[in-house]
Amino acid sequence: MSWGVNNSWSGSTAYGSGESAGQSDARINTIDDNGMPDIVIIFLGTNDCASGFSLANYINAIKKMITKIRKLGNPQIFLTTLGYSDYNSNNYKENRVLYNAELRKIAGDYNCGIVPLDEYIVETSYMFYLGDRLHHNAKGAELLAKIYEKTI
Repeated sequence: MSWGVNNSWSGSTAYGSGESAGQSDARINTIDDNGMPDIVIIFLGTNDCASGFSLANYINAIKKMITKIRKLGNPQIFLTTLGYSDYNSNNYKENRVLYNAELRKIAGDYNCGIVPLDEYIVETSYMFYLGDRLHHNAKGAELLAKIYEKTI
């Protein structure tokens, strides 16, 4: 495989009106900067959930992203669930479970793959993979790469 575009932004969310929002045209329109990819991985939601964005706003943003991406081409899209964290501002721990359930439903409804990060980064292992309770450290990045490779 060859890497086309890494469009990750610090603090970005799926939902929102600014350029850093995953659902924004500014973000979506960079997907084919190096040619239309065969695979698009969407890994957004940690900051939405930690910021207390409603589940409805998050889900609508993910659906918009999928629809906009498919208007550009027909890549295989994978949605990444959120792994465990003991971070609990805005009820992160409880809401993360709801976000993940909806991601799985959307994956089924929109014919997307699912990257089950929540099955790997769990309550008994998260401290090895997260540097600050939300963001992955080097071991976490290695784990993500392995999970993506296995899933794809």
